[in-house]
Amino acid sequence: MYRTETVLVEGAHYESQWVPEQYTTVYDAHGCSRRVLVAEGYWTKVLVPARYETRTIKVWVPDYRPSSGPVVNVGLGFRF
Repeated sequence: MYRTETVLVEGAHYESQWVPEQYTTVYDAHGCSRRVLVAEGYWTKVLVPARYETRTIKVWVPDYRPSSGPVVNVGLGFRF
């Protein structure tokens, strides 16, 4: 049997994140355009806070039998 539950994932931490370079388009006196680098790309640290996640977990239920069909006893106490 499966159960869905919402759990708090603790442990705020920092992760490295790439910030891509930035360009702009400029035009000269003749109207020709060209791309100009405004800022180079760089790595930064981003805080990842604690968060809630929904998880589906498998749980054991004593003497649980799915209702998909009849229980067949094959001897020795095993049930399928």
